Amino acid sequence: DYTPSFEWDLTLVDESHHARNGTNLYELLTALQSDSQCMYLLTATPMQLRIEELYDLLRMCDLPGEWAERESFVAYFEVQRDLDEIREEMESQITIEEALPVFASKWGSEPYELRDRLETWVGMIRSYLQQYEPVSEDVTDLIDQEVDGLRETRETKQVLGVHSIDRPNWERRFWELNVEQLFTIRDVAETTTPVQSRIFRNTRSTLRMCEEVGLLDDTVPERNSELIQVDLGDARPAYDRIESYITDVYNQSKKLLDGQEQTAIGFVMTTYRERLTSSLYAAKRSLERRRENLRSRQLTDIDELDETTLSGTRSERSQTLLEQETEVDELGVSSSEGQEVLEYELDELESFIDALDDLPEDPKLNRLMKDLRSLSAKTRDRVIIFTQYEDTLDVIKNKMCQTYPEMGTYTGSGGGLYDKQEGEWKSASKERVKQKFRSGEISYLVCTDSASEGLNLQTCDALINYDLSWNPMTVEQRIGRIDRIGQKNETVLVW
Repeated sequence: DYTPSFEWDLTLVDESHHARNGTNLYELLTALQSDSQCMYLLTATPMQLRIEELYDLLRMCDLPGEWAERESFVAYFEVQRDLDEIREEMESQITIEEALPVFASKWGSEPYELRDRLETWVGMIRSYLQQYEPVSEDVTDLIDQEVDGLRETRETKQVLGVHSIDRPNWERRFWELNVEQLFTIRDVAETTTPVQSRIFRNTRSTLRMCEEVGLLDDTVPERNSELIQVDLGDARPAYDRIESYITDVYNQSKKLLDGQEQTAIGFVMTTYRERLTSSLYAAKRSLERRRENLRSRQLTDIDELDETTLSGTRSERSQTLLEQETEVDELGVSSSEGQEVLEYELDELESFIDALDDLPEDPKLNRLMKDLRSLSAKTRDRVIIFTQYEDTLDVIKNKMCQTYPEMGTYTGSGGGLYDKQEGEWKSASKERVKQKFRSGEISYLVCTDSASEGLNLQTCDALINYDLSWNPMTVEQRIGRIDRIGQKNETVLVW
């Protein structure tokens, strides 16, 4: 529990993207908010936010007026989004009043509800412009550029309250504007939010400008990214067979299931497809676990889980399952149609999974070893390798240590170091692995995405993405371990 005894002058919060509503950190910051004169939330991690999550963070930054109300904040950006979706479809010269039934039909709203939404949206724009005069000047210039006709320009400015002669009853005048003027207001609304004044981004270009004028002494590296193609060779039939299983089971679920059950099976198959792109070994281990669970009926029915379990992104779904002590391989469905799909899936697995024991060596492994030799020839001898799955990490480390014994691993479950004298892997703390890599005692580090945050490796020469998350933000987080201020190389290599 946090019990303040005095007021803080300034509260700085690093890694603030972790402060999601419902977390202990978020509750702490909420308590600190009233006891801090000023609060800065810092993060260097790319963020994927729903509108509601953006509000949850920004509300700690003293949102003004109606912006401080969650419902109004969310509604504002929903109107922005909805207008964008129909912009190209609307006739520009009819009035907003005449267009209201069309909007209502497209958005699935009652006209009276939509009327309230749009008036609240414009009211928030007006309120913001009255508070921030410099923004009003920019808005006036934008209206002059976008709106045709002196009368139409004047009307638009008066509705927004930025004309020298303001008129009463702006709500009535708003509905008399045409659709073209409405979309000008939509463009104006991009700049009339407290988001602009409460989020500050230091981009790479900003950092390089600081470097050029002498405000930053450390290197801001360039990034050289290269896409490596892998020839599947003799392993292609195995890839194709697993892909066929995934597609067939997914299609069977679409044919027989609906709702949460269809979503559950679809999620399992999508996850297996991602594991297949990681490595044959990861896919094989997953399918073996799945077969065992199907045989023993050791499955968790989707109906037993929280109804929000399969909402959000794929990575969020996986995390939610883990929080409920369930693995993707254990996810099942209980309806009679669901049982039919699971029987079909088990038959599919039984028909080919044993043949995977005779797989040729994964061609991705051979390509990795070739790429490491290539990097060494370029004197890039300190390399970090990322994968999403510990199954894939195991097969990488056991292959690499035979040629590159000065190596370690870094995963969510801990660290590991290869003992060259004894020829075996030994457990080590993640901190010890990190220090040995930074000092150069080990040259190669194989990691899962648990290392893609909070690990600063400016001494690293190159990064290899052995697999790619389907979330580009995760990939960017990985690259951020070496592409950072103070990197010893002028250019970082990302493969």
